[in-house]
Amino acid sequence: MTSLFMGNTPYAAAEQLMMQPPGYVPRGGGMWRAPKLTFTAGDLDCKLCSHWEKRRCTLDRCVCLEERMQAGAVSYDQLLDELIGRCANPGCRRRIRELAEAWDGALFTSQAHRITFSDNKSIYRRKKLTDKELAALFLLTSTPEMRERSWWVRQKSVIDFSDVNLNGISMEGYTLYQAAKTIALGGKWLTYADLGNPFLIDEATFRIIVHALLISLFGTSVTALEEGGYYAH
Repeated sequence: MTSLFMGNTPYAAAEQLMMQPPGYVPRGGGMWRAPKLTFTAGDLDCKLCSHWEKRRCTLDRCVCLEERMQAGAVSYDQLLDELIGRCANPGCRRRIRELAEAWDGALFTSQAHRITFSDNKSIYRRKKLTDKELAALFLLTSTPEMRERSWWVRQKSVIDFSDVNLNGISMEGYTLYQAAKTIALGGKWLTYADLGNPFLIDEATFRIIVHALLISLFGTSVTALEEGGYYAH
């Protein structure tokens, strides 16, 4: 049965016109694109979210974290505070706070780091990497030495740490390698106590590992925080 009472009659077109909303203009062919929405930090306040209950978020991870970072509703300091809450070592907590105070707006060590990390993510597109594996990939591409030593690993469909060339590796490179293994595999090759020792892990290496830890906790959305520029290593 037709929805029009006057269907199949000369008055069907007039009846259809009368049923349309006032001012309605029929859309023509082609593809319609919605305008890109822009949000302010106030628009993305956690208190306005449906998952905010009893003065806290009920989710393990914010569903609009990337948008909130781009709008400035989440800061680098806030993410580091979350990391500090998971760290029991006083020395490591102190170093993380110092890192927050000295942050220059960069998450990647160089343009080559950013490009190599992005390109290698596409290699693993068929096998969706976990955030911990992405954090390991961030470490394996962070310095020229690590990119050279992990080249063969990054051409495979899975990350196999036994394929990383450790012959003659520097102390900094070995630390990054152990950090990647610890984050991806859940072992204890590198601990928070190790990170809290500035004589064992220098400042530049410590910063790379902390940024990898942020990726393991919050995903690659944290890269939306980067304000441009890179720090030397």
